[in-house]
Amino acid sequence: MTSVKDVARLAGVSLMTVSRALNNPEKLSPETYQRVRSAIDELQFVPSLSARRIRGDNLQTRTIGVFALDTATTPFAVELLLSIEQTAQQAGWNVFILNLLSNPPTDQNVDLMLSHRPDGLIFSAMGLR
Repeated sequence: MTSVKDVARLAGVSLMTVSRALNNPEKLSPETYQRVRSAIDELQFVPSLSARRIRGDNLQTRTIGVFALDTATTPFAVELLLSIEQTAQQAGWNVFILNLLSNPPTDQNVDLMLSHRPDGLIFSAMGLR
């Protein structure tokens, strides 16, 4: 995985300059910004959402978590999950679907989903429980 250090090294700039290019590009000269952008593109660098959260950025992830309790087991249920994902993507949202095999979900399942800090959750189950 490419890091900010890799980008800085390739562009021949400091870590702070890479940070400015990502967060405040107007503070850089066009030439410096272009060097950093070229390095980012060449290395296919993607800023870490986790790192930005640690730093204290208040980011909305535009992510919906879906707990699917025995849901992805029938053609209808698969269509339901697909529709959730397609509708969310059309609105600019991302979806994490976690297929659960236990009722209720284990703490590990819940912790895994919440570690992504979704903006919303859907609990999907087939039949009456």
